[in-house]
Amino acid sequence: MQIAILLFDRFTALDAVGPYDVLSRPATPAPPLARHKP
Repeated sequence: MQIAILLFDRFTALDAVGPYDVLSRPATPAPPLARHKP
């Protein structure tokens, strides 16, 4: 997968690092959720 970082006015480091950090990790399934109804 290739990730492109778009540059724009008032660009901050967080604008690039946040999405890159999430998209660069391998996809893992979410743990199952359980709920107890009283």
